[in-house]
Amino acid sequence: MRDIKRRMKLVIDESDMTPYHKAKAKKRLDRLAKRGGQMNLDTKWVYRLVTAGLMLGDLDWVGYEYRSKLALDMHTYGWIYPKWDGKPRKCLVMAEQGIGDEILFASTFNEFLKDCPDATIECDPRLIPVFERNFDAKFVDRHRFGYAPRACDYPKEDYECFVMMADLLRCYRTDRKPHRKPYIEPLPKAPIHGVGLSWEGGRSVLEPEWLMKDDVEYVSVQYEKNGREVKGATPPEGVLDPGLDHNDMEAVFSTIGALDKVYTTWNYIVHVCGSIGKECHAIRPPYTQENTGIGNNRFKWNYGIGDVSWPHPWYESVTVWKSYEHFRRG
Repeated sequence: MRDIKRRMKLVIDESDMTPYHKAKAKKRLDRLAKRGGQMNLDTKWVYRLVTAGLMLGDLDWVGYEYRSKLALDMHTYGWIYPKWDGKPRKCLVMAEQGIGDEILFASTFNEFLKDCPDATIECDPRLIPVFERNFDAKFVDRHRFGYAPRACDYPKEDYECFVMMADLLRCYRTDRKPHRKPYIEPLPKAPIHGVGLSWEGGRSVLEPEWLMKDDVEYVSVQYEKNGREVKGATPPEGVLDPGLDHNDMEAVFSTIGALDKVYTTWNYIVHVCGSIGKECHAIRPPYTQENTGIGNNRFKWNYGIGDVSWPHPWYESVTVWKSYEHFRRG
């Protein structure tokens, strides 16, 4: 614990937080550390320690089951099926987290299916056509996504074991460099060219004009969410609206595959670009008082640390920028 606390302070020191917010984050860290034995019972605390290690390159994934109550419960108490033991079995891969995370986790599917060819994989229903075309497995819609699964939804004779999708990282992502190649092939390219533009995500919103630094044609790949409905957002003047339906993932992958490159804030478009090998420049969400990584769960391990920009640790074609100011100057 002491070593991980030291590493978390290193992450804070190397972040782009203001001196005030750095001091505030360290104060929170010291206050949490004084809980002593209670640390083991504080799931958010353990998860922050794990993500600190991941950001610093320690990919042992120890403690990653603390990422959510669902994952922790399934890891601790088990389920109607035993956990996958790494052998070829009728295995159910249970979906978790968002659509962008599922695209990232899919980078492990080819390796997993070599070890466990008779597998059924849950995923966002929008991804089923894309995944079925690229991976030799059966894909099904997610049951009770984000909640404890009901045994009645899963006939016991259908499977012999289960594994949470993110736990595949424990088996196949203990280092970074060999795994950054594209793994999804989009359908033949859509008849469209230009630079893709996405200016809003769950963690940051930018003015579209802040991302438009080249004298080229821009194409909107931005989306809007209204509950479960997802649709293309109305682009600003000077940006082409391709009428992209974000419920049709085949169209999304094909359109992005046809573009020259993509400029985007942090959202699932980053993962689409990375999975197909499309050049992408992603603006990292800023550190704020509410986004220090010590007071909440936004301390994401896939952001990395760098001075101005750095390669995305999971995608060869994606460059992460510290801020839009650095991006415009870069």
